[in-house]
Amino acid sequence: MKNKYSKIIDKLEAKGNFDHHVTPISKNYRELNQDKFEYLPKNLFYLICQFLLRVVLFIFTPFVTFFGVGLKIKGRKNLKTIKGKGAIVVSNHVLALESLAMRQIRYFSHVYYISLQENYFKGIGGPALQMGGILPLSQNLKLNRKLDESIVKIINKKGFVITYAEQSLWPKYTKIRPLKRGAFVTSAKHNFPILPVVVLFNKPKWYDKMFGRDYSLTLQILAPIFPDQNKPLKESVMNMQEYTQKIMIECATAHYGEDADATHYVKEQN
Repeated sequence: MKNKYSKIIDKLEAKGNFDHHVTPISKNYRELNQDKFEYLPKNLFYLICQFLLRVVLFIFTPFVTFFGVGLKIKGRKNLKTIKGKGAIVVSNHVLALESLAMRQIRYFSHVYYISLQENYFKGIGGPALQMGGILPLSQNLKLNRKLDESIVKIINKKGFVITYAEQSLWPKYTKIRPLKRGAFVTSAKHNFPILPVVVLFNKPKWYDKMFGRDYSLTLQILAPIFPDQNKPLKESVMNMQEYTQKIMIECATAHYGEDADATHYVKEQN
């Protein structure tokens, strides 16, 4: 879908530079203290504020996503396989608003998002987003260990952790880029299911235009993928990573009617 970033995306796609950030990265963010920062704070004030914010999100998110992007969610039947369990959700990263949409994959579940550290803004913005579910990804090894421990706690408590394995946001991009292995390593190490979800854009109907939308959005939930505990870690990770990539590409290809494997569009050598 064409937008103001299309020319940049076309150039990056041609070079196979799929990691590059297209949208501006905030410089107004807070550096995380490796000794003091907690991903899942336990103090009472934080927990009360978090509860109130999640209630507000639970009530108003369906209205925002329905009127804002005409959200439809398909494939809920695939959640039956992991009923009563947590999961690592792997999704393509093509819209800023998709984080709100993802909250509705399964109601009454705690939903968290792996996010750039740059999204942990200074002032009240960072803590507010953290209460809403972001888990900032840092280059610091100690913080990364804390993050991994937090992900394990969330999923063991039947929560969902949303990961954007393509890494960078490419607005309204309709192909599937190569997936990073981090989510699959966590899955294989701790025997957590991977839940692939593909964000798809639909051509606008008359009622979309009535609401001022130039597209509507569908979240397609695919069948969960489970790590093979009988295989070595490296092999299990590779198998899940490749299979997830394959079925996400197949889903997007079927929806758009054209090859959705981004690697097939590389024209230039870096």
